[in-house]
Amino acid sequence: GLYFEHIIFSSATATTGKVIVHNGGGDTYFDHIIADNSGTQPAAGIEFTETTGTWLSNCDILHCGIDLLIDPSALQVSYIFAENCAFDLAGTNAFKIATSGASSTFSLNFTDCWFSSAGADGIAIVGSTSNVLGIHFNHCRIYNNANHGANLSGSINNTQGITFDDCYIAGNGTASSGVYSGIEIQGNYLQFAIRDCSIGQFD
Repeated sequence: GLYFEHIIFSSATATTGKVIVHNGGGDTYFDHIIADNSGTQPAAGIEFTETTGTWLSNCDILHCGIDLLIDPSALQVSYIFAENCAFDLAGTNAFKIATSGASSTFSLNFTDCWFSSAGADGIAIVGSTSNVLGIHFNHCRIYNNANHGANLSGSINNTQGITFDDCYIAGNGTASSGVYSGIEIQGNYLQFAIRDCSIGQFD
């Protein structure tokens, strides 16, 4: 496996840069990674275009256009396990799955993670004809995003098993009161679950 531990990245290339790009392989571990950027934000903090088996723990990714981007195109991104990570202060999204073509994204698991203070949606799952299966948010915080806390939209062909369990989703829609939702659902979503979550205007 590959191990990346106790690394601080700063000032990635503005607008087009990406702090970390993972485009193949598996058994990769990111632990205690900080990616922060002053001035104009880079396009992404961490981008996954292809992987099967990646662990993220105790990471702080902030001030990026998209803090965590899943962008598999025609490839596969699967089995990502993130725990105790913060995706914060993104220009657009704290976390985005942007699918296209014949790609597959499945089995992404987030536990005790933070998706907050983004310039648009905190979490965005959008795409065209791809498969998105088994995206799980467990005891996560989704706070103070400008638009929706989580926006599940697009015409994704086969989307199943999106779950939010014991999450706190609050103070979203800061761009315009009464317009946005804690969780916005548009499209074909099967086996969707929101369980034991608190959603509303609270601290």
